[in-house]
Amino acid sequence: MGCERRWIPAFAGMTVRRGGHFGALASRIARKQGIKARRNPVFGATPRFDPRGINQYHFGTDSRSLPGRFPMLRVSRLTDYATVVMTCIAAHPDDVLSTAQIADEARLELPTVSKLLKSLGHAGLVESFRGVNGGYRLARPAGEITLAQIVEALEGPIGMTECSLAEGQCERESQCGVRANWQHVNSVVDSALRAVSLSDMLKPPSRRIEIHPIG
Repeated sequence: MGCERRWIPAFAGMTVRRGGHFGALASRIARKQGIKARRNPVFGATPRFDPRGINQYHFGTDSRSLPGRFPMLRVSRLTDYATVVMTCIAAHPDDVLSTAQIADEARLELPTVSKLLKSLGHAGLVESFRGVNGGYRLARPAGEITLAQIVEALEGPIGMTECSLAEGQCERESQCGVRANWQHVNSVVDSALRAVSLSDMLKPPSRRIEIHPIG
């Protein structure tokens, strides 16, 4: 089904899980900004598969890992799992799935899925039903739920820097010459995440998604 973990080619030679999709988003942002994709010693690496199903990246031009080095931009593990849970539910639009069914199909631990469903429910992305045949289903069609909403349900407002969303977050704000540019970068990332719907996550990524920066 749509939530199965499959491997697809992505940006700059990197390989990412089907459930994540964020490597593909990086390539779309790069194409929109006219950035030429190329391998470099850090971000042109290939992650090693973790049998526990966790994205643990080891960077370098060869197979050696660099201790303490992680991708600069990435969502949390729980947010990545939340996209898997949401695609599992979306793959059964006419059914109410129990937490156990979702955990089994997503291949995640039951307590983790329960925690995710609670956050997704509070965000209004899923609705729950009590009783013997109770469970969860999407609160609205998959095409009306964006990747940004899933990220925000787990991590809060999308902000690349502390000053991206509000003023007064940095003591150097009045002397900063790059804040406006970071706000532009933030709007591009935000727009990219809002351009991808949950229904898009059920199928292979298209070659191009139009990104319309805010403002």
